[in-house]
Amino acid sequence: MIERHVTFNVIRGKEKEFEALFQDAYSIAMSKQSGFVSVTLLKEHEKDGVYQMVIRFQSLETAAA
Repeated sequence: MIERHVTFNVIRGKEKEFEALFQDAYSIAMSKQSGFVSVTLLKEHEKDGVYQMVIRFQSLETAAA
């Protein structure tokens, strides 16, 4: 399994919009990718507006696609 981490610095006041976009659009689109396992959005508690997205794929080849 391959795990990718992406950091997002969201503009203050736009956090709820970002979370909705992730839930309503991005996670759905990602789930349709070949080899997709899961995607999770984590919010950092010590830093306002900082999120970590963790994406898991079955293999390096499917993650690269």
